Amino acid sequence: MKRKSRKRAFSLYILIQILNVFTVTILSIGCFLIAYQAIVHIEDKIGAVHFTLYWMSTYSLALIILHLFLSKKLIEKITEPLHSLIDYMELLSKGRMETTTKPTFSTPNQEMNMLDKRFTEVINYMRQRFDNLEQEAETDPLTGLANRRTLEAVFAEIHATSETFAVLMIDIDHFKVVNDTYGHGVGDEVLCFIAQLMKNVSREQDVCCRFGGEEFIMLLAGTDACHARTVAERLREKMASTRSPTGKAVTVSIGITDNADQPHDLKILLERADIALYQAKNQGRNRTIIEAAPNPMHRS
Repeated sequence: MKRKSRKRAFSLYILIQILNVFTVTILSIGCFLIAYQAIVHIEDKIGAVHFTLYWMSTYSLALIILHLFLSKKLIEKITEPLHSLIDYMELLSKGRMETTTKPTFSTPNQEMNMLDKRFTEVINYMRQRFDNLEQEAETDPLTGLANRRTLEAVFAEIHATSETFAVLMIDIDHFKVVNDTYGHGVGDEVLCFIAQLMKNVSREQDVCCRFGGEEFIMLLAGTDACHARTVAERLREKMASTRSPTGKAVTVSIGITDNADQPHDLKILLERADIALYQAKNQGRNRTIIEAAPNPMHRS
């Protein structure tokens, strides 16, 4: 009886164990199937995600490239005027103000337009100052006539063309007496007075120059010494017959020469005109003397 009971218990135990194994196996298979389905589902999802990410990346990359391209063009459009101004300033720094034209532009950028406006104002101011300085460098500040620098430049231009021209050297008689009697202020007015008369008797192509102190030069283009005498006499007679700032007439002495023998140096012509002027002074002043050829005579 006990043996049968043990056998039944053992058989029941075995059966329970078999049922446990079967249950675990069924559960394991079920879990595996569930897990497999989940994995397959996840892989499908991952594939979809990969697909989506791929096209999103491609689309984003295309948008980024397009954005960079458009940004580059926009920046170039915005900065192009600035680069133009920089290039123009570089040319100005090389002293090419007179031969360089300022670039013109109009952009939607208000700040750039304002910068261009202010830059234009500065350039115009610089041009005006440059012209004023250039004029000051070429003219006598008191009389407004050309100075010796301009005279030398004109001489070089005319000499290069082998054109005939005459030189008049003009000196105010007894100018020291004028300064001593009426003061240097009136003396300056007399200098301006003779400068204006020189302009009145000269032509547009002639050069009127203050040579220094009370000495003046007239360079008459296309004129020889004989024809220049007519101009000189017109000036001398006008001075002698017109009341000056002193309240009475002031006279001048004039020496004339020309380039008939083609001297290569302005200094030679000026020395010859000066010799003729010295002769006019020695002969009593208020007269015109022609010295058309070199003369060994010198001032004592």
